[in-house]
Amino acid sequence: MEREQLKNLLGQLRDELAQTDQLDPDLMAMAADVDAQLHRIADDEDVKPEAGLGDLIDQASVNFAANHPRAEAILRELADILGKMGI
Repeated sequence: MEREQLKNLLGQLRDELAQTDQLDPDLMAMAADVDAQLHRIADDEDVKPEAGLGDLIDQASVNFAANHPRAEAILRELADILGKMGI
């Protein structure tokens, strides 16, 4: 169930970022890193998250908060799901 929620939220985050034309390269790289790691986790139960994934998601949500509130909210939801998964 949580893995499907992860995939759904990742799709929402990707859609939100695609509609944004004011992403600086650092934020885009951070979002791509989060996306890649979460896709590996969502697609394979045996994949272990990289160290610091939770911190990376928290940092990304803080960076998105001011200018991209919807992306920030999605990142917070992703962090909550990962917490429920024990990640």
